[in-house]
Amino acid sequence: MGPNTAALLVAVACLGCARAEDLPGDQWAEGTPDRAEDAGGESTTEGEDDGADASPPDAPEAPDVPEAEDEGDAAPPDEGADPVDAADGVDDVEDGEGEAETCGSSSCLPGQTCCSATCVDTSVDTANCGGCGVRCDPDKSDRCAGGSCRCESESACGGGSWIACCPPDGCVDLDWNNAHCGSCDWDCWYGETCSFGTCSSSGP
Repeated sequence: MGPNTAALLVAVACLGCARAEDLPGDQWAEGTPDRAEDAGGESTTEGEDDGADASPPDAPEAPDVPEAEDEGDAAPPDEGADPVDAADGVDDVEDGEGEAETCGSSSCLPGQTCCSATCVDTSVDTANCGGCGVRCDPDKSDRCAGGSCRCESESACGGGSWIACCPPDGCVDLDWNNAHCGSCDWDCWYGETCSFGTCSSSGP
């Protein structure tokens, strides 16, 4: 290499160094990256803001529903008579207390019943004892008491002088009844028989 060639190379190298020194330091080292970061940062931030602004608005709150009034307060006030009292009044009417019963062309007194167009007291009437047409058997009872046929005394029944009412057996013949021989509850001994109202043995 000649002296002229070496000098030319040195001059070219110096010229390149001078051009590099003329450029500002920031632009030489970080010019392009800074621009990219500035552009990217601004774009990203604006995107995030747009995303936040684009969120749907809050749903409106439902209006308060008024509370229902107490139904008990809306009940109508008591009117008229007490239903219990009214029912009692109906029962009293159905019982028929103090009212006369119509029987044919006449009216029966309170406590009487119309049987075959006749007013009778079914609590004591032997032909209508406890109800119309209920007749007491004269061989088993001597009276109607409380609406029931009963045999409650030694009074004659059936028309015979020795036919007596002996409870609980009813009407018996005192002449021949071993359990009521001559009188009610007179029981003949074992082996005896009642004959004409007297207990007697049949053996010798």
